[in-house]
Amino acid sequence: MPEITPHIGLKKPLASETADISVINDNMDTIDSALGDLSAVPTAAKDAAGAITELHEAIKDIDVEIPDGTITPVKLSFDPATQTELDAHTNATSVHGATNSPTASRIIIRDAAGRAKVAAPAASDDIARLDSITKTQAGLGSVDNYGTATQAEAEVGTATNKFMTPQRTKQYVDKRLLNNIIWRINAGQPEWSSDGGTTWKGAASDLSQYQNMIVGSIAPATTLTDVVNISGKKGYLDRALIYAVNANGNSLQLVITVDGVVVLNTTHAPGGSTAILTGITTSGQESIRAPGMGGAAGGNIVASIVSIPYPSGTLAALCPLPSKLFFNSSIRIQAKQQHLSGQVSCEYGIATE
Repeated sequence: MPEITPHIGLKKPLASETADISVINDNMDTIDSALGDLSAVPTAAKDAAGAITELHEAIKDIDVEIPDGTITPVKLSFDPATQTELDAHTNATSVHGATNSPTASRIIIRDAAGRAKVAAPAASDDIARLDSITKTQAGLGSVDNYGTATQAEAEVGTATNKFMTPQRTKQYVDKRLLNNIIWRINAGQPEWSSDGGTTWKGAASDLSQYQNMIVGSIAPATTLTDVVNISGKKGYLDRALIYAVNANGNSLQLVITVDGVVVLNTTHAPGGSTAILTGITTSGQESIRAPGMGGAAGGNIVASIVSIPYPSGTLAALCPLPSKLFFNSSIRIQAKQQHLSGQVSCEYGIATE
């Protein structure tokens, strides 16, 4: 059986076969069919080799730039676009019927602001619109749809259908914790400050660690002199007071320094026989009665109630504290009277480690 050529299928009789004229004729017909009618090819050469050569010569420099207009309607069935026409098409804001409105079967084009509209989605994989997105679709199905609390609502703290911003939270804390009081933990003990952190006061402590209680009462000297000066220890101040009776014309001064910061400094002159009380106390607040002054508690005492720090003033200033005034490293109490007249005394109570 003859072999068959791989490209156009010519038959090649084997050496052992007898030549058959019909096989030769079939091969001729196959070749003729493969070549086709060479007289109809649009080249000057009408043979296969010549036509191929002619075609090769015509297209070998096809990468050479062809100037506008050199390809004419004679060679093409349509007019070629110029560069100007191509640029105009590229920059057009409405081509091929494109629109930024939600119009069926039309190309979408953005408007001057870069926006385009689509119809409301119907299927889950349609383009979503802002007005059609639900909080569940956005993954917010468990988030309540609440407004922001007003300052008044934040400070009252009773609304259950409002959100709190950081500002509203601060306003709540400032209101509920009284006059912008801030807190910290220092050496394991809570402390508070009402002056932005300049002066810190102890809020609570394990008082059992302060076993050394120092209590005293002395008449101040005529110069500002230490009544108590403790350093290198922790502790708390229970009271430090200066009081006067029948000290008309005398000038009194009391200075209290906690951890290096002056928390009270008052200078005042008693008038007549009025009882004057100045200082810091946690013992009964403004109704305190200094020992030996006579009369009902607070009944005949003149004192302006102030808050510490009160670093400088000319009042008979009394600072009643709701808790002990703790110090971490030092406390100093100084007192002075201008001249020795009347009944003047400086009383103190301090506990240390």
